[in-house]
Amino acid sequence: MTWTCPKCTLVQADGQECSICFNPNPNAIQVITIDSDQESDGISIISETKINPKKPDSNTKGTNQLELIKQLLSNSNGKIPLTIQDLLLPDYPATDKPEKNKRKSNEEDSQVSLTYTDIMINMDDLNYSLTQVEQLLEENRPKKHTKYMEYASGVIKMTRVPNSTSTLSISDLIDGPNLKKAVFSSFCLNEDWLLSHVPRNINKVICTHRPKDFPENKFTLAVSERLLYVFPPMGSYGSMHSKFMLLYFEDFIRIVIPSANLIEYDWAVIENIVYIQDFPKSGKQECEFFTELTEMLVAMAFPISVVRTLEDYDFRSAIGKLVTSIPGKHYWKEKWNWGHFRLSSIVSSLKYQNVQDPFVVCQSSSLGNPTTQWLKEFQNSCARGPNAPLYLMYPSRSTVIHSRNGPNGGGTLFFDKKYWTEKFPRHCLRDVKSKTKGALMHSKIIIYSANKSCQQSIQIVSMDEPVDGYMYLGSHNGTKSAWGYSLKKGDFQISNYELGIVVGFRWGPGFDIPFEFPPPKYPLYDSPWDQRV
Repeated sequence: MTWTCPKCTLVQADGQECSICFNPNPNAIQVITIDSDQESDGISIISETKINPKKPDSNTKGTNQLELIKQLLSNSNGKIPLTIQDLLLPDYPATDKPEKNKRKSNEEDSQVSLTYTDIMINMDDLNYSLTQVEQLLEENRPKKHTKYMEYASGVIKMTRVPNSTSTLSISDLIDGPNLKKAVFSSFCLNEDWLLSHVPRNINKVICTHRPKDFPENKFTLAVSERLLYVFPPMGSYGSMHSKFMLLYFEDFIRIVIPSANLIEYDWAVIENIVYIQDFPKSGKQECEFFTELTEMLVAMAFPISVVRTLEDYDFRSAIGKLVTSIPGKHYWKEKWNWGHFRLSSIVSSLKYQNVQDPFVVCQSSSLGNPTTQWLKEFQNSCARGPNAPLYLMYPSRSTVIHSRNGPNGGGTLFFDKKYWTEKFPRHCLRDVKSKTKGALMHSKIIIYSANKSCQQSIQIVSMDEPVDGYMYLGSHNGTKSAWGYSLKKGDFQISNYELGIVVGFRWGPGFDIPFEFPPPKYPLYDSPWDQRV
C-alpha cells in the first residue's frame, strides 16, 4: 500500500507519517511485527493496526543497530512492531539528519530508527526470514542513477588495494540497485560475501567446482528459485579456473573478465586485473565474441536458457578477442579453438608496426613446472615464433617477504620447490614488482612488445589497426595446465577451464602497466616464492 502526503505530495509506502515532512498519515497504518519465537514465520505483516514503534531509551541514541534490535527483543517479549516508514528511512543516523527534516519534539529526536541497510544486514545476522519485507524494500529502495553503459568503450582496470590509485570496487562493478540478473564464475568462492553485493530478488547463476559428493552425471543444482549452481564436467584432474561475470541491466549487459576470485581478499588485499565492457540490448548479431562466449558456456554445461540470453545483445563493439581453455583432449583440427593455439591464431593476425627486437613477458600467480619443451611450444604461440625471448614473471621469496603483508600475504601464490633444480629454465625467470608500494599481484598478464623502445602505459586500439603489441589478461597462469600442451600426432591436451581476452595496443597514455617493466632479474641466490617453505 502507498499513500500521498497531502503536505509535500510525496508518494511513499504506508507508514505513520511522511518520511520527509513527518506529516501524519490520514490512512490506516501497516505494521511489521518481528517474532523471535516463530522462526518459521519470521516476519508477519499486520494490517489496519495503529501501534507506535517502541522507542529505546535516550541513552541508546547512536548505538549499533544490531545491539538495539537485541535490546528491543529482550524488552518486548520477542515482538517489535515496526512501521514501513521505519524500514525505509534514509541511511543516516538520527544525530546527522538535515535541519529541514529535524523533528520538532526532543522525544522524537531521541528515536533511533532502523534503516534499509540495518534491516538487510543486521537482521540477517539474527537469522530472521526477511522474504516479506524484501519486496517492500526493493520497491522503495533509492535507485542509483548509473550512467547508461558506462563501460561501452571497454576498459581495463586494476582492483583497489591499499596505496593504489585504483577506485574499482566490486560493489560499483556489480551495481546492485540496478542489476536485473547475474551469472558468476570463480575458482574460489565466498558465497555470503558475493551475495551481499547482489539483490536477493533477482535470478543468479554461480559456476564453480563440483562438490565431492555431487553426482558426476549432473551439472546443475537449484539451491532456491532464485539461485542456480553450475558444476562443469571435469576429468580426473584439472581445475574449474574460469573467472567471469555476466551482469544484466535494463538495456545492456556488462561482461567482466577478472583475474580475481569471488572472495574479498582478491578484491581488497592483493592486486588483480579486470576487463569490463558494456554491450547494448539488440537483436541477435553474429560475431566472433558472441560465438566464443556461447561456445564456452555450452562446454561448461550451462543451461541453454542461460546461453540464449546472450542472443539479446550486440557484441560487435568488443575491444578484444576471447581466449578460452576447455579440459580434455582436442584433436589437431580443433586445437586452434582453445588454449595457447587460440592465442597464437589471434596474435598472428595483428598488424605490428616498428618490429625490432621484440620480446614477451608472462606474469602470473602460479609457476608450475615449465619444461624446456613446453616453453618452446608456448613461446611459438605467444611470442609469434622463436625469435622473441619469453620471460616468465613470478615473485621471488624476497619480494613476498618484504611486501606489505609479509609471508602471510603469499598464500595465493603457488610454486613447488621440487621443480627448482638445475633443469629449471632460470634464464627466462623474472621478478614481479608491483608499482603499488608493498602490494603483491594475483593478476595474469601477457605483454608482447614489438620493439624494445617500450613505455609504461598503453592505449588500447582496434584489432584491425596497426599495433605496437598486444596484452592478454584473464585467468590463465603461465602453466601447461592452463594453456595446454601438445600430444603425439598433433593432438592437444588441456587440464583447466580458463578464460581471458587479448587486446591490441599502441604505446601512449591510457592503461598504466602495473608492474616494473621490463621486469627485473631475480636477486642473486634468490628463488621463486613457495608458501610451504
